[in-house]
Amino acid sequence: DLVGLRVSVSRSQGDHRSTTVVGPAVVERAEPDPQWEGERVRVRYPHGHTFHARKRYLTRLVEASTRNPRALVAAETRDFRRCVREQTGPWQRRALEVGCSTGEATRVLAANGCGAEALIALDIDEEALARAGAAVPSAATRKVDVLRCSCLRAALGVARDGPGFDVALIDINGTRELEAVEAAIRAVVDAFRPPLLIVKSRALAAKLAGDRGALEALEALETADAVAAQRGEAAQAAAEGEAAQAA
Repeated sequence: DLVGLRVSVSRSQGDHRSTTVVGPAVVERAEPDPQWEGERVRVRYPHGHTFHARKRYLTRLVEASTRNPRALVAAETRDFRRCVREQTGPWQRRALEVGCSTGEATRVLAANGCGAEALIALDIDEEALARAGAAVPSAATRKVDVLRCSCLRAALGVARDGPGFDVALIDINGTRELEAVEAAIRAVVDAFRPPLLIVKSRALAAKLAGDRGALEALEALETADAVAAQRGEAAQAAAEGEAAQAA
């Protein structure tokens, strides 16, 4: 039964056709209607207006609170961005993004009206941060490594008794090792305990799904990457040594 559910609407009737969230709509009525390809659903937005939408354009919003925090984990970028698009909106006044890169998800947050009071985007790449800041001027971009930060609240200038965040995004590279992803989650949760976390991680998604084979494949890939990086560093050091001897 859809009646009473809080949903986001990716498309609705009239002048409200949009791929972003108008607000946390509540389903008031669902009724069969062949003209609407099966079922016509009436939803009511917070400002009081009602609209009709097709059932397939509705996404149930995750019920989350500081007492009942929830996490959505996506293995792939497209699923991560879809979660961000469909599960964020203007009811989330403060938003934190860990690993914003060039600001693709940051744009979605801003377009959804999420983070109107505070939208803070973090990354360790200064060039990526500059591009994210240019793409979303309303976002406060900061160079912060949550894995090496002893106090995340202090790094962001948030007092111990200051406000937290309504939603937090974590994307520190989809193939990042599981330990690093879990450490990033702990850092955010320990500092702010956001009601909703949206995380992109193949390793964590595989762990939650019980897919040991996928975890082993990721670990092998990470080991190969580490070996390649070490060889590259060794080759560079050798070249610098030869250049010094030649001089």
